[in-house]
Amino acid sequence: MDAWLAAALADPRGSAYGDARSALFTAVREERNGPVARLLFGYFEHPDAEARCRTLQLLTDMSWGAQPWHAAAERARSCLADPDGTVRRSAAWLLATADPEHAFDMVREPGSPLDPVARLALVEAMFSSHGDLTGDAATTLAESLRTDPDDAVRLRAALAAVRVAPEEQWPMWEDLALSCLPSAGERLGGPGSKLAVRPGWWWSLALVRQDREEAAYNWASQLLVHPSPVARLAGVDIARGALRRWRGAPDRLSLPLSAALGDADAEVRGEAVSSVCASLDASRLCADVLAAVLEDPGIRTEAAMGLGRVGDQRAATVLSGLVRTGFISRGFVEAVEGVIPPSTDPALWVDAVREALRAADQHCPEDRWHTGCLLAGALAAAVSLGPAAAPLVPDLVALVDTSAPSPQTCRVWVRRRALDVLAALGPAASSAGPALLRCLEREDLADTCAAVLLSVTGERTHAESRLDQLPDTVRAMRRVLPLMECLHAHGGLTPRHAERLSRMAEDPRRLHPRAMRLLWNVQGPSVAPLLLEVVPDYVTDDVFGLDACDLLADMSPFAQQAVPALEALAYRRTRIGVNTGDEDEELRRDERLARAARSALERLSPAQSAGQC
Repeated sequence: MDAWLAAALADPRGSAYGDARSALFTAVREERNGPVARLLFGYFEHPDAEARCRTLQLLTDMSWGAQPWHAAAERARSCLADPDGTVRRSAAWLLATADPEHAFDMVREPGSPLDPVARLALVEAMFSSHGDLTGDAATTLAESLRTDPDDAVRLRAALAAVRVAPEEQWPMWEDLALSCLPSAGERLGGPGSKLAVRPGWWWSLALVRQDREEAAYNWASQLLVHPSPVARLAGVDIARGALRRWRGAPDRLSLPLSAALGDADAEVRGEAVSSVCASLDASRLCADVLAAVLEDPGIRTEAAMGLGRVGDQRAATVLSGLVRTGFISRGFVEAVEGVIPPSTDPALWVDAVREALRAADQHCPEDRWHTGCLLAGALAAAVSLGPAAAPLVPDLVALVDTSAPSPQTCRVWVRRRALDVLAALGPAASSAGPALLRCLEREDLADTCAAVLLSVTGERTHAESRLDQLPDTVRAMRRVLPLMECLHAHGGLTPRHAERLSRMAEDPRRLHPRAMRLLWNVQGPSVAPLLLEVVPDYVTDDVFGLDACDLLADMSPFAQQAVPALEALAYRRTRIGVNTGDEDEELRRDERLARAARSALERLSPAQSAGQC
């Protein structure tokens, strides 16, 4: 317990915290009211309020299950009068999870002795976390709180009810939410709440759940011009939810969101920029306004990333500066890759990448995973530069030609990305040949180095040798196909390798998606019937969808039977279901897939596609 608490107060993301937490869960699971649980209850008397709060939150996580945990609920009730408001909120969440029936009684109790902070937290917990509180149960509880003297309680009840109430009651609950929002919106989801969700998000979830597209646009537009900044923030949240759900949202909401980019309230302004930049289509429509706010230091980075993703060169200076400093953020690599290909000043990027690479040893710790690698932006820029990255060859060789640290670090990933840059340079990177030959001796890099050597020197021997060593198994395809693609691009496949490719296509159900393009490039229209059995199934795939759309377009006029699948993707009203772990990235992935599908349709059936547009 002491180890867990010390780690929680210092760094709750570290391994020591996770190990101690797992041990505590195991002990309590074995004996729910045993000595370890009683030890945890004793920490409710800890003199540090944060320690009390974290202990309550830990017990809340332990409380999920079919049976109430009365011992934990009893201790939680004693903390509802704690002098610290964050602790009182945490205690309310524990009570609602450990003993929902008693929490119901306390919420509905007339003249409740609970202070406003604890009572609101209890209401939030009941509506947010208790799995049985859906449909009629939620509506019943909301109805009992509709005239509550606390406007924050009324607001949370209204937002819960509008999600499950029948259609004829929507106006009543939404009017109640609107009336309470300016005065009480900031009180929802306060410190200590398990779910720190703003009221605009609850409202947005209700609208999305009911598929009320027009209502979402109307409410977002109405709230974005409200005198209260809390209401305007809710408008931004509803707009963002709409952008993530409906494809028509960028066109419908670009004007009100553009106005919000200059909002007097810093939080509203920041959230508006973030919402606009989450969408490629919205970023294009609001590009001039985004460019105008690049002077605002508080939102400059987000605005530059939004502009970069749509190739707007006005973001180049800001983004190249971020590359120099090893900036890390979700979506940053997308922005760099988007802004560089049309760049008219590659020297700006070469200098930025060189500075980042040469400072790598200073700011790139050995224990960092590649998802947070400080060189991710620089290496993405170098790959995107293509032949213009030739001056970087010595720095890239220095990255590749070094001793190998532990494979758990980002260094192996960095070397692979450096090899990608050398492959993109081709003959311009010929001076890297000796270093690549040395890397062939490293098993973890041998496949990649063999392909890069072929791209750089034109020497096929190493790539053919590596390919012949790999087995004909599905698991090995991720190593086989890049080598085959490289050989095909540099002189074509030998007869034995072409025969091997044909064997891959014998069972379409086991055909790797990456092999489809290679089959078409090597065998042409003769494999069109086979490809049309499998390629249309991949057009909505979040990994291979773009390649599938491009392949169908290149197969014209042999891909006419794939037109219905492309039309279903291109002209649907809602976003496709993508699971990348980031809702904004999923939004942009849908936009790219829709654009690729429309482009493919224009090539497959130009007249029909023009009529639908």
